[in-house]
Amino acid sequence: MDTGLLAQIDERAEAALDEVVTAISEASLRGRLRELLAALPEEQRLVVQSVYFESLTLRETAERNEIPLGTVKSRLRLAMARLGSALRTEVQR
Repeated sequence: MDTGLLAQIDERAEAALDEVVTAISEASLRGRLRELLAALPEEQRLVVQSVYFESLTLRETAERNEIPLGTVKSRLRLAMARLGSALRTEVQR
């Protein structure tokens, strides 16, 4: 078999393996993020879900939950700090 063809096959196999590893890593991270979201206090989790998964504005989130806009901002900030800290800990391991 031609060495150029073998090199192409090796490159394609390596690229496919990289894609598989990336997909597994992303799936693992998504699963861990779900776990971390579930561990948030309910009021923080609801705000994160509304803003990031339902694409509601902060004001819409406040109206839906019947809470002040400042409370939405505080809960979102606290939730993101908690998630960021947990993810940094995961990366350092």
